[in-house]
Amino acid sequence: MSEAEFGFKKLALDNWKQSDLEPLLNGLHEADWVAEALRPRLNATVPFEVHRLFEVARAGIIYGWFFHPLAQLGADQLLRTLDTAVRMKCDALGIPTTRITKKGAEHRATFAENIEQLLKKGIVPKADEERWFLTRRARNRASHPQDQYLMPPGFLLGMIQIGADRINSLFA
Repeated sequence: MSEAEFGFKKLALDNWKQSDLEPLLNGLHEADWVAEALRPRLNATVPFEVHRLFEVARAGIIYGWFFHPLAQLGADQLLRTLDTAVRMKCDALGIPTTRITKKGAEHRATFAENIEQLLKKGIVPKADEERWFLTRRARNRASHPQDQYLMPPGFLLGMIQIGADRINSLFA
């Protein structure tokens, strides 16, 4: 299959270090890409485990400079990090995030159920409800893909700040 059919470059020894994104970013250079991606910060109140997941997601987006689908994987990881942050906030508040089924199996609460609990407690403001449920839908699409999806590079960069802001709001 050709690159045109894939919609992204096929890696080869002679192209794997060449930027996929620079031609798409109207003059934004590698140093600018990295600096912008490193700008968002998580607060010290955010659990260490969420920091680790966030940094892996950020690194995927940064290294995606060389391979656009890798940046998308970083963004997908960021969406899963938001899911984990919501669950960890529920855990910290004593909100059950697991339940036992009739057959005795442990079942984890869904991202949607955990968001609902944080809405009920007022941790997630009602004004942010739609944004969180759109995040859940995006996370579901990223975690259960039907095909390879590639967001525009500028949007991927913006997701780092959006993700940091949402995580920080949970642990303010």
